[in-house]
Amino acid sequence: MQVTLGVDGGGTQTRSLLVNEQGTVLGRGLAGSTNIHHIDAPTLRANLRSVVEQAFDGVDSASIELAAACFGLAGLSAAHARTQANAIIADLELQPKHGVSILTDAHIALTGGLAGAPGMVLLAGTGSACFGLDADGNVHRTGGWGSIADDGGSGGWIGRQAIECAIRQADGRRSGNALKTEIFKQLNIQSLDDVVQRLHGDAIQWNEIAALCPIVIQLAASGDADADEILQRAVEELVDLVRATARKIDLTPIPLVLMGGLIERETYLSRRLTKRIRQAVSEIRIRESSFPPVAGAVFEAFKMQHDHIPAEFLSSLKASLQIPRDA
Repeated sequence: MQVTLGVDGGGTQTRSLLVNEQGTVLGRGLAGSTNIHHIDAPTLRANLRSVVEQAFDGVDSASIELAAACFGLAGLSAAHARTQANAIIADLELQPKHGVSILTDAHIALTGGLAGAPGMVLLAGTGSACFGLDADGNVHRTGGWGSIADDGGSGGWIGRQAIECAIRQADGRRSGNALKTEIFKQLNIQSLDDVVQRLHGDAIQWNEIAALCPIVIQLAASGDADADEILQRAVEELVDLVRATARKIDLTPIPLVLMGGLIERETYLSRRLTKRIRQAVSEIRIRESSFPPVAGAVFEAFKMQHDHIPAEFLSSLKASLQIPRDA
């Protein structure tokens, strides 16, 4: 029996699926982060090995042949990161018949969200990016170039803007007090004298900054003008990603899936975002995700063996994953 392996490696968790030729899930795995920028090489190796072994656990190895595998991993933009990931995955000695594909986690999110069809996915969580697949199968990327210069509209970006506003409120350059009070409390900053040490001396992490985002959303929803201004700018940053990607893929209409912890569920922010996207890019049609990113990795591996993904395979996988038929 031929089987296909898909792995979705994110900044927090890593998931795997082992699927047979009919689209039935035979095994799953769950492990910690496999973002090469957040963890060391031994941890990356251990988490990948764990999630793969879990997928094969309980499956009779004598009765299966691994046809293809795809790993969609966070943090692969830099060449050295991809080289390191390649070496670690090679150490797993999977040796599938049709090879191993190593892609970004955003790429498999695009494939899974649209079940391999042309369209776009907007990703917004700790970071942000927009990916589009055109009718010729070409993938186009906008944004996602890292926290120092990009990630506009993301949870990290919102948190960074909140810190800046809080500091300006504290030293008198800006009126207001609500953001300063809540942000300083969350970061355990007692006074302005603590700011430099807390933000620079202690080397605050990007995920700590992103964790400030819910505070900003809550304040904005309660009517705080400073928090509302930050959210409005975040919305425009995300709309810019969508607008630029739409120009690149040249489709009409354009299906768009919203993914990531910041926008994939209905919230005060996501409602504002969807309304603004529809105003700004008339050809966009926002829709629910068809499959999770780990299924996108399965699809990419499946495409290494076949010219297309049969409808029966998609239907079987959807049933196996217990996804509603209309999703």
